[in-house]
Parts: sequence; C-alpha cells; structure tokens
Amino acid sequence: MAKDLDGVPIDLLINNAGILEPGLFATATKEHFMRHFEINSLGPFLTTRALHDNLKLAADAHGLAIVASVTSILGSIKVNLDGAFAPLKKVYYDNHKLPNGEMYGYRASKSALNMIHANMAMDLKTRSPLSCCSRATSRPT
Repeated sequence: MAKDLDGVPIDLLINNAGILEPGLFATATKEHFMRHFEINSLGPFLTTRALHDNLKLAADAHGLAIVASVTSILGSIKVNLDGAFAPLKKVYYDNHKLPNGEMYGYRASKSALNMIHANMAMDLKTRSPLSCCSRATSRPT
C-alpha cells in the first residue's frame, strides 16, 4: 500500500478496522488475545508507520495531518473501574447478551490502542506536525 501511495500526501488517516470476538476468563486463549492485538492494536500502528512519509508530506504542505483510530470505551481502564461505564451497560452487554467481564482480548487490545496513540502523539509531535487522536465510541467497533 505504501508503495502505491509513494509521494501522495495524506491529510487524514482513519484507522477503522477491528474485530470483537467474545472471550471468557475460562476460555480465552493466547490465539484469542493475539488475533485482537494484531488487528485492533498493531494494525493501526503499522498502517500509520507505513504511511508516515505521506502524512508528513501533507503536514509540510498544509501545516497539519491527522491520524485517528476508532477505539472503544471498553478500552478505558478508568471508565470501566470507576463506574462511569454503567450508562453504556445496555449498549454493550444487555443488547449483545454478554455478561460484564467478557471480551478479554477486545478490551485489552483497545486499551493497548489507546496507549499506542498516546505514545505516537508524544513522539510524532516532536518530529512532524502530525496530530494523533483516538475516538472512543459508545457503539461496538
């Protein structure tokens, strides 16, 4: 993909690919976790890195390029521990017939994505005028 876009400025990159496969404490496997991490966490990182030169071209030309990744409130440790998650319980659990605590791989991978984006925002702002942001949504991603 990066070869096909060589020299093409990219103003906005939206990383939107993701999977959600239920995983119970008793049954979640290494493969379950790795599949979620590869797609939900590493995919956006590797895509952003592969297109960094294109984003930098746009940032140099227009003053800014934006990288956004669709994440989930389920990836927020604070929201899930302090009870702020309660209003969204129906959206995630009641509508999908999932008890609280399921989705180990999904939740961990979205938490990792949030940290990857925070790290990219700190790292890339010192090297190029890129803005990295994650979008938590109240809908399953």
